[in-house]
Amino acid sequence: MDWNEDVPLAWDEVAHRLHESRSYWLATVGFAGEPHVTPLWGAVVTNDLYMFTDRTTVKARDLSSNNRVVVHLEDAEDALIVQGVLYDVSGAAQLPAVREAFAAKYHSPTDSQYLAGDDPGYIYYVLRPTQAMVWNLAEYDTSKRRWKAS
Repeated sequence: MDWNEDVPLAWDEVAHRLHESRSYWLATVGFAGEPHVTPLWGAVVTNDLYMFTDRTTVKARDLSSNNRVVVHLEDAEDALIVQGVLYDVSGAAQLPAVREAFAAKYHSPTDSQYLAGDDPGYIYYVLRPTQAMVWNLAEYDTSKRRWKAS
């Protein structure tokens, strides 16, 4: 795959696209190496993507043994794929702002029942990205760009 190195991809652009997306696909790896992909919600606060899940989910169990992940937006024809590591930040000082960001983003009456709030049965994570890739299928050859952490 030839990347368009003439038009660099900035993390700000990636974070903006993550912020604009309602849902994400998260890929994790289980204890025995089996892949697991699941949709979930996320919120961007100061260019960091936060996610949460119930402590009893497969993804929470996967992340407890291997926190390397891939996050993909829903649209496969206007792709954004981010590789990185999710860190448990459930006790972090920034959580009130993160909870507020989730509540602002997922504000419909039917959304609120799925928000974690401050329920201790949920784990909050922050993504520390290592690389990101974007492309648009209609302009595939010229739109392939990537970002790498320094």
